[in-house]
Amino acid sequence: MKNPISTFAWNDLQLDDWPIPQENILEGQPDAAGSIIYMTNDKTSCSGIWQCKPGKFRWDFTWNESIYIISGRGKIYEESGAIHEISAGKMVHFNQGLKSTWVVEELIQKFFMLQSEVELQL
Repeated sequence: MKNPISTFAWNDLQLDDWPIPQENILEGQPDAAGSIIYMTNDKTSCSGIWQCKPGKFRWDFTWNESIYIISGRGKIYEESGAIHEISAGKMVHFNQGLKSTWVVEELIQKFFMLQSEVELQL
């Protein structure tokens, strides 16, 4: 059995490079990094942390994702034209299939939870 409770601090985790595909980058150098904290045995759900430096990029959600912004700020543009400002303390949910453009104005750090009906491809 896994430990029933796990604790961590952001600085205790090693972030791996999670590059945004070059073809998705629209402006700047939005270098991203992250770490998976937990993944279910069937690999359909996981949680972790992620950060991204300033820049602009397209992102299509192939899973459902809920996030909590720890620090930083930016904007998320939906294909429909809706604009969502994000900053420390905000919680956001993205439905699978959403097509978006992210503008990271100040280094964003977030906690995330992903959920999919099929095995996550990370």
